Amino acid sequence: MNITGRRVLTLLLAMVLALGLAAPVLAAESLDYDGDGLNFIKADGSDFGMLAPQEGTTCVVSSDTVVIHVVPKNKTTYNALHFGAIGDSELTRDVEFNADGSFDFTRPVSDCGKAIPIVAVKPDGSGTTSTQYYLAIPAADKLTDVTPVPQPVTLTDGAYTLPELKAGPSAMFNHFVADSRQLIVNGDNATVRFITDGSTSSIQKYSRIALGRSSELVSTAYQPELAAGVTVIDGVLQPDDGTGKAKYLFEISLGKTAVEALLSDTIAEDVYITVWNNQGAASNGNVPGWYKASDDISLSLGALGSKLDSGTDEPGEPLTINALVSISVAGELVSGADGTVVAAVPVLVTDLDNSGDINIDETMVAAHEAFYNGGAAAGYASSVGSWGLGMDMLWGDTSYAFGYYVNNAMAWGLSDPVPAGGSVYAYVYTDKEYYSDIFSYFDKADAVAENGALTLTLYAGSFDENWNVVFAPFAGAAITCDGTATEFVTDENGQVTVTFDAAGSYLLSAVAADGATILVPAICKVTAEAAEEAAPAEPAPAEPAPATIPDITPAHAEGTTAYTVKEGDTIRSIAKDFYGTIFKWRLIYEANYDSMVGTDMIYVGQVLQIP
Repeated sequence: MNITGRRVLTLLLAMVLALGLAAPVLAAESLDYDGDGLNFIKADGSDFGMLAPQEGTTCVVSSDTVVIHVVPKNKTTYNALHFGAIGDSELTRDVEFNADGSFDFTRPVSDCGKAIPIVAVKPDGSGTTSTQYYLAIPAADKLTDVTPVPQPVTLTDGAYTLPELKAGPSAMFNHFVADSRQLIVNGDNATVRFITDGSTSSIQKYSRIALGRSSELVSTAYQPELAAGVTVIDGVLQPDDGTGKAKYLFEISLGKTAVEALLSDTIAEDVYITVWNNQGAASNGNVPGWYKASDDISLSLGALGSKLDSGTDEPGEPLTINALVSISVAGELVSGADGTVVAAVPVLVTDLDNSGDINIDETMVAAHEAFYNGGAAAGYASSVGSWGLGMDMLWGDTSYAFGYYVNNAMAWGLSDPVPAGGSVYAYVYTDKEYYSDIFSYFDKADAVAENGALTLTLYAGSFDENWNVVFAPFAGAAITCDGTATEFVTDENGQVTVTFDAAGSYLLSAVAADGATILVPAICKVTAEAAEEAAPAEPAPAEPAPATIPDITPAHAEGTTAYTVKEGDTIRSIAKDFYGTIFKWRLIYEANYDSMVGTDMIYVGQVLQIP
């Protein structure tokens, strides 16, 4: 299985094991909302990530109504909204989502400035039942400038970069990775041009495309023919570039006027395609056919990138950025061939595929080239598989047990973008069976310890019921300085004040003091200033008591304690009750492994042994 596929499966397992939210208090009343933009939120004001709106979302207010068009950032399994509470006996499908994942509805103007309770509903009628979510609509006076006003667009001759193909409202179409995506304008002609990235097999699966949505052109998977009149474009097989991958060039001629019209429209900016699969699938006897994708595949012209150098037939100098890179293996930060600890080190990264942006893969190539003994060719590898661009080797490790974050946010693929100055953290799991390593970070990645002291807060991640990564302060973590243990330990709020005996530069990290929880090493680079000497007239301050590891051992820790699961319990809530921290859930899981029930994990009436 390709690395990304393995990673998704193992992450799903980790998500299931890490889940554990106490039963919430039902809430059906509208809340006041003073935000500036339309959003989907929880009662505490935090985002409901699965429906978070992106560019293209509009709110148009009139005398008595608000007309709303939502384009979610994320691909989701929900396809309808119910206006009401999670405790409602019936979840009505008040708003049906469109085929592309967007949805449209109207609300009375009296809802402006309110957060309206909603439930997201799946095709099978089930919905979000553990947390009450809200549709938050800004006050009417904040919507006066929201109405989209089409702006005429005029293109000049030259080549413009384009984003990756996507499936649904935002997710990358992993099965058809494309390089060198450009819109080329020449006189009255405008042509979309891209080259597929190929595959490790000798024959690339997708060698033809048709213009149009697969939801409209294809009725069954791997359909052998399309209706008359559909535009079909055959890819042109490219010469072998030494990678051994079969790559196809596609050109879609649209016309300059048509493209300008698309770009002048604030919503309809996508070119939709349907792809031909040369190999079919085992379910249909591996017979080739037109692929009915679960989400329509498109290329967004509305996201035109920078214009390439039009004075020559070749693109201008490739894009480069500086990124801060960290790499750890089995809980230890690695050191480069020159002795550099690869912890938030600046790396110059080049846009290798001339796509107009930098991704994680290109960042890892640059980091290994700069620090790994033998360069990127010896220590790093990636390939395109059925789940997209995935990692095959990291810092010489080929276990396929990899994770990666960008700016402390979990990434799902190596094609995820990296902004200029952004931080990229890639790591090899310590726990290659349960994948229980927890990503952690300090609230400061680079800090000055004034007067020889610095206060930090350590955060560690887990998953909510919608698979969003959430971070919380982590108690009971022992701080290390330049790889050596110290007496400093984070308190119940995840905070710790570290003092330094001498001025200088230091690298702080953290390990869980309980010996069971595995933290991916957090990083803080510290420049310590010399502590000020006390004035002679003042008595010396009393020596502070040394920090100690919080006692989080239950009073009844002799042997094991039998506990009967009750309504609303989760592994994390039980761990919190017995150990004082949710992060020791794995102790309960391992002690009761044989009695766990599939992905439901625990059930009311189950008797657990608490070690």
